[in-house]
Amino acid sequence: MYDMLLARRRILLAKKSGGAPDMVLLINSPNTGDFSVSTNYGTFTAAKVSEYPYLGTTVTHKLSISDVTFSTGQRISDDSAVRGLFVGVESWGASNTYTNTSSLFYECTNLRGIPSSWEGLGSLGYASAMFQGCTSITNIPDSWEGLASLTSASAMFQGCTSLSNCGTTFTGLAKATDVSSLFDGCTGMQGDIHALYVYLSTKPIIVTVFERCFQNCTQAVGYSSIPASWK
Repeated sequence: MYDMLLARRRILLAKKSGGAPDMVLLINSPNTGDFSVSTNYGTFTAAKVSEYPYLGTTVTHKLSISDVTFSTGQRISDDSAVRGLFVGVESWGASNTYTNTSSLFYECTNLRGIPSSWEGLGSLGYASAMFQGCTSITNIPDSWEGLASLTSASAMFQGCTSLSNCGTTFTGLAKATDVSSLFDGCTGMQGDIHALYVYLSTKPIIVTVFERCFQNCTQAVGYSSIPASWK
């Protein structure tokens, strides 16, 4: 309990000091105390917390990323050991101005979960390959709401073989024009992809790039009813 309170106090102090709202990542590590994590966006402290179970693994630390603009399409780390630390995203941050998170979590193969909503990513325009190759991620938010500026979701979840759902409310994709390979290779998909296809193919802002959007989602609801040009 003391460790948890100490970590929370650090986060609160960072916010009071004028830092930008944080993206908080969940970590599983054998380290018994705080430790530094070097990423492509700077070096941050993984704060030790009281351990708790999380989607088949354990959370031991939390890493708060502050004062960062994800705008280069660069993944969080080129080091597979660093990428392997991350098991979840606790929060996107309350009012950040991220515009490009393309490839951010590319091949974070231990990443199991993300927040239950997209709130905080209202300025995000490009999320191509954001979670590509995240083979342990199981669910995404039921509502795509909160992604009001998103235009490119190309390969956003490509190769996420454990992902089982595609959402149920799709209005957050109202401005999307590129959904190519969005769920390509999501062989564990069980959700109603036909409902998503209907939305994407009839919304006022036309989707112009959609090749392989649902490729290999053969177990999903409505797969056989989707035109071949989309899969």
